Amino acid sequence: MSNKVTLVSSDDLKAQKVAAEERLDALRLEQVASLEEGRDFEHNGEILLVSERIDALKQAVSRAEKREDEEREHRIQQLERERLAQIKAKVATVRKKRDHALSEVEEKMHEAMFAITAFLKATGDLEDLALKAKPVFERHGFAVTEPGLLKAGNAELRVGTFLSAAFQTLNLGTTHIGQVVWESNPNMQRGWAEREHRATGGEIDGVLLRDIDRLLDILPGATDEAA
Repeated sequence: MSNKVTLVSSDDLKAQKVAAEERLDALRLEQVASLEEGRDFEHNGEILLVSERIDALKQAVSRAEKREDEEREHRIQQLERERLAQIKAKVATVRKKRDHALSEVEEKMHEAMFAITAFLKATGDLEDLALKAKPVFERHGFAVTEPGLLKAGNAELRVGTFLSAAFQTLNLGTTHIGQVVWESNPNMQRGWAEREHRATGGEIDGVLLRDIDRLLDILPGATDEAA
């Protein structure tokens, strides 16, 4: 059974190459000095060996760098595989949550549309009731004020303001999402019924019901008619 050989790193090989080049430079200087002084130079063989070593180290460095690049790329790919496997494992869960959220949006939006329709219908009914009382008021000389806030267009405008305030809570940093566009109404995100009650209270309580009560006070009661 053979043991796995540990290969020398490119950094170590580069350090050996630098040392060899420094040794070669020193030998060359000695060789030049010997020639200038007319002496025999005894290290010609070493110069040859060091030169050959430098050439070999160049190839070794190149191969080591290539090997290390391949190993680094392999490690990166392994990490990428792990990351993709983690993402794949989470996709199904997140997708299920996303589908559930959209189904809930659909259900709640249909409920909201039904409620808005009921609100507008009730607003129309209030307007109709006010108009039905109008001939009685006129016959008894009461000044009749046409219902304004209870008109469909005005009620729809107020509902639109409430919905704009609701969409504002998405905090998208913009006032549109796809084809839906709204205005910023941050102070109207809650208490819609109370706001609507205050907005229309003047027409309902202060005009319609007040005048009805005033008229009821002067009309003969049921007991009077029976007598």
